[in-house]
Amino acid sequence: MSFRVIFLAIVILFLASSANAEPSAKGVHGMALVKVGEHWVASHMPLHGSIHAHQVVMKIKAASSESARSVNQLLEKESLVSLRPQVFDLHDLMSGKLHSFNADVYAGHFEREGKKTFKQLGFVVEEMLLIEPIEEGANGSFYRVDLDETFTLLIHKLAKKPSFDQIIWLEKGKSAEQSTKLNDRVTLDTRIPLNKKSFHQHPQLKGFNWRQMLYLETQDFQ
Repeated sequence: MSFRVIFLAIVILFLASSANAEPSAKGVHGMALVKVGEHWVASHMPLHGSIHAHQVVMKIKAASSESARSVNQLLEKESLVSLRPQVFDLHDLMSGKLHSFNADVYAGHFEREGKKTFKQLGFVVEEMLLIEPIEEGANGSFYRVDLDETFTLLIHKLAKKPSFDQIIWLEKGKSAEQSTKLNDRVTLDTRIPLNKKSFHQHPQLKGFNWRQMLYLETQDFQ
């Protein structure tokens, strides 16, 4: 077999593998950081039609006890804490290849005049809670994600614009239906974010008690 034939075969194999490869989602994937009981929950800040077009929510922890104390103090003081992680590919995080990362920690939104409070702290991914693409469907569906035997997160499924990214902290009452699956879904008749009053109007949420709205973003989804 001639060198030319071998070279062409290599080129064809390379092009074929490139065509089947998943596009890169390498970039700065900002996150909102919230505390639920003793858990830290980080929520990727998604955007329609971009490398950020996935809802990714996970439990994380600090890589050191000193960092844990510092971030806990910040979470107790601030209504919004955000992370600006090092550059990585979102697919690596979603697939489990990325187990840890460094991030600057901000009081407020890191892209909206938030104040950088800590530089390049280490974080460890403990558990993936939600991995879902943004789809152009109807709004009003929420993922119910159990954190433990007591606490649950209610996370709005981002859909066609206008939409909203909302995370609510719920506590399970005695009559609450126990979730057995990752990403259980509850469809509510709403096009707008829930509040404490409207939450109690939905029979699908019977048995759960409202604790706190942890995060709400509407500006990026108009």
